[in-house]
Amino acid sequence: VMRRMPELSQLTPVIALTAQAASDDRQRILAEGFDDYLAKPAQMEDIVQVVERWLPSEVSSKKA
Repeated sequence: VMRRMPELSQLTPVIALTAQAASDDRQRILAEGFDDYLAKPAQMEDIVQVVERWLPSEVSSKKA
């Protein structure tokens, strides 16, 4: 649904957090339009790493 909103479609990364963790699930989920993928149960450090990957560079450089 977010991908149909022009004002969000290119600005907001969409990250799937799913229990679907079979080997082909990641490819299928990314092909469906998600920008990234995490399988449950996700550890906090994994969530932080994925979110940081999608932060604009000026935001992530201020954190360091």
